[in-house]
Amino acid sequence: MEKEMSTHLKLSFHPATPDRWVDLESLFGTSGADDGCWCMTWRQSESQLENATSESNRVSFKGQIDSGVSPGLLAYIGDKAVGWCGVSPRASFVRLEHHPYFRNPTTDKKIWTIICLFVHKQARKQGVATALLNAAVKYAIANGAQAIEAYPVNSHEKPLTAKEAFPGTVPMFLKAGFKEITVTEAKSRSGSFFRSIVRYDVS
Repeated sequence: MEKEMSTHLKLSFHPATPDRWVDLESLFGTSGADDGCWCMTWRQSESQLENATSESNRVSFKGQIDSGVSPGLLAYIGDKAVGWCGVSPRASFVRLEHHPYFRNPTTDKKIWTIICLFVHKQARKQGVATALLNAAVKYAIANGAQAIEAYPVNSHEKPLTAKEAFPGTVPMFLKAGFKEITVTEAKSRSGSFFRSIVRYDVS
């Protein structure tokens, strides 16, 4: 994909494909990005999630990529992957369909979902997440999205831990052209803040 500039860094963005698995594995590290998630938490049913392990998530995630279905977008500085955005058609996130606050789509358009943003700790606070979000919007639109949903945290400008910031924040989505549809009762990881539903309408 076309290279873009963040505030400080020259980034390139690429869909997760089998030839980029080693880069993705290196970015996620032994923790699978977050407590063995491997970006599978929202892609599984509750029963699957209960029995999941870090290794089973890794195998499932790699299986999706090997099948030719890209589950998201990688951000690179040179040849090093420094960021990840889980972005796919909403239907691929099966857990959303049973979530008490996120289960009903906010439109009948063809919806894609941005489920998470992860940036390597050495590349944080340098504009990578914002640039990755903007690239993810373009990627979804290029692949047929008519609307894009996300479920970011609204911390009211209070600091978030890296774990709490995985869904992104409401202000960063608003700056990217999303509109806040509703504030839900879904809470952030610490339970201190609530998550909103935001949407970007393509047309």
